[in-house]
Amino acid sequence: EEYTYINDFDVSSDNKILTILSSSINKLLVYGIVDTGFAFQRSVKLKSPAPYRVSLVPNTDKAFLAIPPWRGNEPTLSLLINIVGDTIHFKPNCYKYKLVGNRNYLASNDMLVYSIGNTICFKEEFSDTVFFVDTKDNFFKPRMIFDTHGTLLTPEIRGNPEIPNEHISFIGSISETSRYVFYSYASKETRNSDHPLVNVFFDKRTKKKSKLDVGFIFETVIDNTVKTTVNKLKDDLGGGPDFTMRIGRWDRYCSGDKLFSFVDAIILKKYVAGEDFKNAKVSDPKKKNELKKLADSLNETDNPVLIIVTPKE
Repeated sequence: EEYTYINDFDVSSDNKILTILSSSINKLLVYGIVDTGFAFQRSVKLKSPAPYRVSLVPNTDKAFLAIPPWRGNEPTLSLLINIVGDTIHFKPNCYKYKLVGNRNYLASNDMLVYSIGNTICFKEEFSDTVFFVDTKDNFFKPRMIFDTHGTLLTPEIRGNPEIPNEHISFIGSISETSRYVFYSYASKETRNSDHPLVNVFFDKRTKKKSKLDVGFIFETVIDNTVKTTVNKLKDDLGGGPDFTMRIGRWDRYCSGDKLFSFVDAIILKKYVAGEDFKNAKVSDPKKKNELKKLADSLNETDNPVLIIVTPKE
């Protein structure tokens, strides 16, 4: 079946099913994963308003769907369906609003969805609470609360641009591992700073929060050089290049208890040949030697190198 746009996709926990969400046709497209590629199995027609996020619930035949609050009158923003599209459970939308004027802004982080192990978690825009899908009874239950002290964006402010909003805060992204919660936020205090969006990790064991250092990278976008704000994690094990993440995009870097990023082959080769790498003091010299061998074996035009970070347990 044809589609013109992919909003989201997910792969089943047994790596046998690929599900594509296309809001342009308001359908889920289900493919079997076979040795030769992908075999179309079926499509599932969805009701309006269209969801923009899909997560297959591990070890079940169900899918979680997240709907953005862009109209203000959505009956639900979070629902669970089965493989034929029947609604198994939904959370009534308690945050409806009337849109004043003809314009509304649309943002991908209006619905936050992530997984930790076999658990699907989500946060709606106007709620401080992160919920999870309980596969025992198919209900949505609270997992954690971000205490924003009453400063979170309200439906009334979302619907009326004339209402002052200088005091509001929002959570831009969330990811989680067995020990850490990674999230980004903006508040009244950060909004007028050089870095209005702040990335934080919370250690569940020690109950401590830490902000990540901010740096910059330069990228070429349509023949123009663009300065991009990123967070950087230093590799003190093997002395490799910084692990860089665009601020506010934790969900794009964290999966399965690990963090993922890339470095271009040419950049890795130049870094390893430079003084910073040669003089780097590391806790694992063997890893440093292995990294040098890898860089020396690459051509400048090779594909980017995958960097995987495993947070401490």
